[in-house]
Amino acid sequence: MGGIAVLVILGALFVAISSVGIGRYNKCADIQGDAKYENRKIFLSQLLTIMITIPATIAAMPLLNKLAGSSKSSAPLLAMLMGVAGLIVSVFTFQIVNNDTPCEKVPTEKNVAIAGMVISIIAILGSGGALFYTNKNAIRARMTPSAVTPVNQGLTPA
Repeated sequence: MGGIAVLVILGALFVAISSVGIGRYNKCADIQGDAKYENRKIFLSQLLTIMITIPATIAAMPLLNKLAGSSKSSAPLLAMLMGVAGLIVSVFTFQIVNNDTPCEKVPTEKNVAIAGMVISIIAILGSGGALFYTNKNAIRARMTPSAVTPVNQGLTPA
């Protein structure tokens, strides 16, 4: 249950961050014609849609748990993927908010993007640790010498 709560919190956070970037793009007329910012806004819109579909992903957890392998839950795997998506969202939002045009600069928007980058990195590292922690017995079983089958190394005459 804790993993699902983390996913919902990460989803809400990244929806807010991408909304900041999209809102800044829509308010700043100077960057609206630039292809670089247009592509970032489109990507933010698509990731916003993905982050909103988190409830559907959580509803599919039984199937995803089977895909996660020997771990008990796929929540760490999803949190890692969301952390990577959140890092991209935060970087793109930072680039839109911190542009070189004479548009109005709001320092809190820049701080939100930086905080999103930090939280994304924490989510990636934390979920990676949780994924390895839940799979530690499977990893250990593969690493033990008894799991390795020796290859016949005898010389055969040609």
